[in-house]
Amino acid sequence: MSASIEEFDIIERYFAGKIACAHPNVVLGPGDDCGIFTPLEGQDMCISTDTLIAGTHFPLLCAPDIVAHRSMAANLSDLAAMGATPFAYTLALTLDAESATHLWLDRFTDYLEKFGGRYAIALIGGNLAQGSLSLTYTVLGHVSEGQALRRNTAKPGDDIYVSGTLGDAAAGLRCLQGSESAPDKETPHKETPYRETTALVDRYYFPTPRIELGQSLQSIASSAIDISDGYAADLAHICKGSSVSAEVWVDDLPMSTALVNYAGEAEARMLALSGGDDYELCFTAAPERGDSINALAEQLKLNITRVGRITEAKNNEARVVLLDRNSNEINLVRSGYRHFG
Repeated sequence: MSASIEEFDIIERYFAGKIACAHPNVVLGPGDDCGIFTPLEGQDMCISTDTLIAGTHFPLLCAPDIVAHRSMAANLSDLAAMGATPFAYTLALTLDAESATHLWLDRFTDYLEKFGGRYAIALIGGNLAQGSLSLTYTVLGHVSEGQALRRNTAKPGDDIYVSGTLGDAAAGLRCLQGSESAPDKETPHKETPYRETTALVDRYYFPTPRIELGQSLQSIASSAIDISDGYAADLAHICKGSSVSAEVWVDDLPMSTALVNYAGEAEARMLALSGGDDYELCFTAAPERGDSINALAEQLKLNITRVGRITEAKNNEARVVLLDRNSNEINLVRSGYRHFG
């Protein structure tokens, strides 16, 4: 992007002319100084911003389709946690020498167009710059007035649930790093079958934002959060916001067979508690909502597991207490990812 004409060519060819999908409430998409949209009547707008950086949030020289999926899914997961329906987004994209090519941009925007279309979210603007590869999304969603799921509304006595399985993505990242680098078919992991490490890496590369689950929980859940930094750490945000504590039954945490075979049961449990990058939903609900949650799990064909309960905060201290099957408390050295740790 040595000249400004190159910048605007990229915007026109790959963004304004390609992935700016139509939406009846989007008046003006990419290409002008601002995007314009008409707010939806009777809806609260949810907005979230997240930055993903090469070498931190995804591996350096990562394939463009993986970059597109991980970055978009991470942002859509924030909307899912609010029970929101995706509406529109902006993208500030910084390209390095490897990504500022037609080959990379073709694959990136092909996938972004497909993935964004799946969730009916429209690109309405953004920015393009040169530097280390990074992506900053601002996503907008909508939810009926007063129906957004929040972190600060959990109540003592609520049950705690989690969707899917935990720890797979953290194990997948471990597979990609150092001596644990992901094998290929010719040089499988010395202890774990290729198909299992591949499944774990796929969970890291291609998380599923639980949009439909979040929408369905609006009249069921009392609070919710997506699991990005680690289950224990993110549950602690609910506890702090709601001024409550939580008991987690660690032996009930949902873990995949691939994770247990890869890491062993004890280490798998630690990854499930603190690994992060799951992008599943953690939510709380009153005990009488149990039948509705079971029916929802069957309807969505999604594993939803009760893993604990919300308790009173003692001495105004919001805590996450981890208990084994004998009700012994487990100390967790690290509860999750810390951006400035």
